[in-house]
Amino acid sequence: MARGKTNQDEWVEVRIASSVDAGEVVAQLNDPAVQGAWQERDLIRLYWPANKWCPDVLNDLRSILKELGHGELDNVITIDQLADRDWNALWAQSVQPIRIGQRVVIRPSWRAVDRRPDDVELIIDPKQAFGTGHHATTQLLVEWLEDAVHPGDRVLDIGTGSGILAMLALRLGAAKAIGFDIDPVAVECARESVAANGFGPELDIREGTLEDSLGESAERIDLILANLDRQTLLDLSPALCAYAVRGTRLLVSGLLLDQQAEIATVFASNGASAGTVRERDGWVAIELMAPESCEGKTGMLQSRRPPYPHVHQINVSDGGVPKSPVREAMINAAGVCGDRQRNLKVHGGPDRALCLFSLELIESLQKDGHSIAPGSAGENLTLAGVAWATLKPGDRLRIGPAVKVEITSYTTPCEANARWFRDRDYKRISQKKNPGWSRLYAKVLREGLVRPCDLVSIEADGLD
Repeated sequence: MARGKTNQDEWVEVRIASSVDAGEVVAQLNDPAVQGAWQERDLIRLYWPANKWCPDVLNDLRSILKELGHGELDNVITIDQLADRDWNALWAQSVQPIRIGQRVVIRPSWRAVDRRPDDVELIIDPKQAFGTGHHATTQLLVEWLEDAVHPGDRVLDIGTGSGILAMLALRLGAAKAIGFDIDPVAVECARESVAANGFGPELDIREGTLEDSLGESAERIDLILANLDRQTLLDLSPALCAYAVRGTRLLVSGLLLDQQAEIATVFASNGASAGTVRERDGWVAIELMAPESCEGKTGMLQSRRPPYPHVHQINVSDGGVPKSPVREAMINAAGVCGDRQRNLKVHGGPDRALCLFSLELIESLQKDGHSIAPGSAGENLTLAGVAWATLKPGDRLRIGPAVKVEITSYTTPCEANARWFRDRDYKRISQKKNPGWSRLYAKVLREGLVRPCDLVSIEADGLD
């Protein structure tokens, strides 16, 4: 951009062609001169008064994008100078209402929408505190909240930004919501949005850290929402897991696919196991909770696994990977009830009714830097404590009190699983390439109910 004489009626628009989280860019930039920020898919728009813009800001933006993992920066950043009237018109035209999930409508104050009878509407104007509902990390949690909020819940929104998740939780039936942020600008913007949407004392916006906001005595919280970056989630994992072991449900977002396994591993070490995972545009949101013990009591640490071969996790999906864990499942000749295969030519059928894999192998792969996790390799049953390298076609397994299966073949995952492996080397778990590391297919000999912690025994000489 050519620099000439500027005045307070001129603006600089910076467009960044990137899928990185605009919220992280703004937070790391920490520039109070930014007067507008929003993101639609892979385009971030930021605005400065022209007299506040300088080359140092551009250098900072480049450095931040590199820190956030962006590769080549050529032609990624575009800078234009706008007159005041052009900036206002562009702002109004670019920020459109958005519908998320089944019921949620988010719109700027200057755009009216036709509402359905059961719609939940929020008015959010783009401001310096990012959060208009257009980014995948926010949309994942917005959609999840439609099912996750229970009447009377007390909800905590960590890093609340514009307050969108806290406000939505209340609109969906929560009784109390607390939103907090360490950024005073975000807190100011959130309070303005709260007032504009007509909320009262049921929504408390606070400035500070988790400890500052809740103190050592910690208020009762039923659901925690955390749309944050990887490092912040890692830093907060001990405090968040302390809530989980008391029964609080955690929904976290702001993570890339290849960060999923690390987050799951760290939270598990602090007592909260990963449950359902949702994915959009390369981003994931994860449910974290205290795992149940074999007696059904809550609060068992992940490290306290049963001292015998057992079912670690049961995984299903509506087709594709990752598969998500369930607390129990009926197994019949077709496989796990509730699980579906997209390509029946290469998956499914009586001899491929179940896909099995080893927890210990998954953990070993994680230590080698692969982002694989239980369920992400497409297995229906993640087994633990089993002498995996000794298993072979023809071996028979008892699973729980009823189910009996026979291993039919080794199975290398398809290319859809490549994203979980460094250099996309999904044949890392090929029997031909690495004997003893393959997933296994099995047919069902006896149907029944299976739960986590069910005993698994090998009966190579046949079943009675």
